[in-house]
This record gives sequence, C-alpha cells and structure tokens, in this order.
Amino acid sequence: MKKIPTLTAAMTPFPYSVKLETSLTKAKEMMEEHHIHHLPVMSGEEIFGIITQKDIDAIQKLMLDRGANENLEVRHVYISKPYIVDINEPLENVLLTMADKHIGAAVITKHQKLAGVFTFIDSCRFFGEYIKTKFPKN
Repeated sequence: MKKIPTLTAAMTPFPYSVKLETSLTKAKEMMEEHHIHHLPVMSGEEIFGIITQKDIDAIQKLMLDRGANENLEVRHVYISKPYIVDINEPLENVLLTMADKHIGAAVITKHQKLAGVFTFIDSCRFFGEYIKTKFPKN
C-alpha cells in the first residue's frame, strides 16, 4: 500500500522567527541571510502572525516614496491571524485550504508550539521531487 506524503515531510522544520518589536530592516536581513520569504511573528511563545518579504519590501518602498526615514517594526506590518495548522493535519487538507483561500504560507505547530512553516515554495519543491522519484525518466 502506498502512503500519502505527510505535512512533516514537506514543511520547513525549526523555522526562524521574529518578535513583534524586531525592526523591518533586521527581519529583511534574516530573510536574505537564510534565503527565506516568510517569518512567523512571536510574542514570547505565542504565535502572533507572519510577515513576508513582499510585505516588508512594499512598506519600505512606500516609506521611501514618501520621504520617510522611519525604522518601522514588525508589529506595524505583520499579518495577524495566520493560517496555523497542527503538524498532524493531512497534507492534502493543508494544500487544498491554501489553494482555496490563496494563502502563501501555513505556520505549523506541534503541541501548540511553533514547529515549522509550509509555504507555496515548499509545496512546489516537495512535489517536484516527489514526481521525479515516482516517475523517473528512462
């Protein structure tokens, strides 16, 4: 019997995260350093939201266009109420929900603690590799 791939197999485990008071400059530097585009936003152990590189780039461009030289914090830009799912949620449910609701990333928890991130890029990478192994070229 063939097994359906799990969320654990496809997600990015042990993600980097930022605090609400982290500067946008620092958050962007983290993303660039680690080649990622999403960061869970935390307050202590609680997941408050998620911030994306696109969000940061858009607000920084807006601030630059307005001549503002203000160093904003993550708290000013993050997306509250992110899509949070338990690590045991079936992968197909997560994929279909993300597609139906046009969600770019899911924050993954285990025992209500941050365990990973699953992004659109993760899904493309995982299923590209999955297809390659299941249907090798002759």
